[in-house]
Amino acid sequence: MFVCVTSPISGAILSGYLSKKIGGYESKRVVPMALVAGIVSIVAVVPFPWVEDYRYGILIIWVVLFCGAFILPILNGVLLCVVEPELKEHA
Repeated sequence: MFVCVTSPISGAILSGYLSKKIGGYESKRVVPMALVAGIVSIVAVVPFPWVEDYRYGILIIWVVLFCGAFILPILNGVLLCVVEPELKEHA
């Protein structure tokens, strides 16, 4: 329960804070930041099948959920900035 609540919420909050800090969703540095979070998520989940201690498994799940919640607001913000103003409702 703790993992399912804390990791997505903290990922989404940190995502908004950092993207605003580096210049918003129009910045050229925001997509590479999301890419780094995706790579961290992939690297964290690769050893998961060989983890025998449940604490490491919980940590890996926390990192993956955090990175997913970190990436999603960034990519949604970039998408809405790229779309023409009359198509934003549909996007």
